Amino acid sequence: MPTNPVFTPVDGSGNVIGQVASADSLPAGSVPGVAGLLWNGTTWDRPRGSNGSPSVLTQAAFSVYAEAPVVNGARLATGNIVGGSIPNNASLFLVSVVVTAFTGTSVTYSLQVQDANTNWVTLGSTASITATGTYVFSVGPGMTNANLLVPGSGNWRVSWVASALTALTSQIGVTGR
Repeated sequence: MPTNPVFTPVDGSGNVIGQVASADSLPAGSVPGVAGLLWNGTTWDRPRGSNGSPSVLTQAAFSVYAEAPVVNGARLATGNIVGGSIPNNASLFLVSVVVTAFTGTSVTYSLQVQDANTNWVTLGSTASITATGTYVFSVGPGMTNANLLVPGSGNWRVSWVASALTALTSQIGVTGR
């Protein structure tokens, strides 16, 4: 809409009538062909990163596996929990291990996936755990063997290697994104 240097029509809020400040303020369905915009549930919006600049939107995190604390038992020896199939919408895994009781030498937790030959391949691991605490590692794009973390295909598990443990209380959580 052309503006007249002497008179530009505005509404009661000072907005120029007939112009839209940005795509963020447009109501649903008011823009035919909204290329580059995303529907946020209320209005059309630009993709943006955490700092407000345009970028690719990241998927919200979701729980892939969670458990209550496990006291001693099978965790005192080397073992694993079988997680199942890799979810269709997971290209990154964040593994957290909370150790609230520990007596022994060490334990290491790893995220593994099955390759095409059904062999278990380690994608990431904690450092050797020798005390109580929270231990976190992630596996995703750009990391060694991340190409084996294929959404919707294959199986994953969290395994651990224990060394001379006499007491261990731990809790494993896996988050996907």
